[in-house]
Amino acid sequence: MSDLDLYAKFSDLETLDLSTGDTAFGKLAPVASWLTATGLAKSENEELKRELILIDEQALASIEDNSIEAAIELGIEKVDRAIDSGSELLIVTSTRTQTHYDLEILVGALTRTDAATVAARHGLDDQTWMEIVVEIRDQIFANRDHLADPIALLANTKSLDVASMLGAILQSANRKTPVVLIGDAAHCAALLATRISHPCREWVMPALDLTSPVGVLTQRHLNRTPILELGMTLENDSTTAIALTTPIIDVVRSLLRS
Repeated sequence: MSDLDLYAKFSDLETLDLSTGDTAFGKLAPVASWLTATGLAKSENEELKRELILIDEQALASIEDNSIEAAIELGIEKVDRAIDSGSELLIVTSTRTQTHYDLEILVGALTRTDAATVAARHGLDDQTWMEIVVEIRDQIFANRDHLADPIALLANTKSLDVASMLGAILQSANRKTPVVLIGDAAHCAALLATRISHPCREWVMPALDLTSPVGVLTQRHLNRTPILELGMTLENDSTTAIALTTPIIDVVRSLLRS
C-alpha cells in the first residue's frame, strides 16, 4: 500500500444537488443544473475564468521513476495553481501516447466488464483482436485484488496521465471547483475518482459524448450527461471539444443570470 491515502485525503467532499435543472432549458437542463449547483451561475465575474489542465508528455517527463504518487501530486499542484490564480472552471484532458491498453484494463476492472466488450477493434483482423482481448483479460484478472488500492492499480497499468488527472479531479472537487472532462483517459480518471469519493461525479461534466467502447462504458457508469452529444469521434480532440462546448456553457450561464 502507498503512503498516500487518497481515501483519507478526500473523504469529506461536498455533495451537490443536481436536481434543480429548469425544464425550460430542454436538453441543456443538465448543464443549467450543474452551473447552478456548482455556483458558476452566481459567479460575480461577467466572464468565467477557465483554465486547461493539460497532462502532456512534457509534464509527465518531470516525474521521477514513473511514480504514480508523484503523478497524482502533479495533478493536485496544477489545480491548486489554477484556482489560486482565480480560475473558476477547469478543463481536464491529456495528450496520451500509451498503446498498452491501460484504459481498457482499468475500465474493465473497475466496471467488472469482460475484455471483449472494452476492446476496440480499430479495423484489426480477427486474430490480432483476439490476441489483444486475451492480453486485456489476463490483466483485468491480475488486477482484481487491487480495486480498493487505486495507486497500485495505476502502477500496474503504468497509467501516469490517468494518475495526474485523478489528482486533478479529486483536488478540484476538494476545492469546490467544477471540471469539464475531455477524452477517454480523463473520463477513466473521473470514474476512478468516484470510487475514492462518490461526490466527485457531481463536480465533473463531460464535454462530449464518447464513442469508443471504453468511453461509452465509462460515461454510462459516471451517469453524467455530456454538454453536447454529437455521436462523432471528436472526444479526444481537446481544441474542438473546447470550441464546441465553451459557448454553450456561456450561453446557459448568461440565461441563468438574466
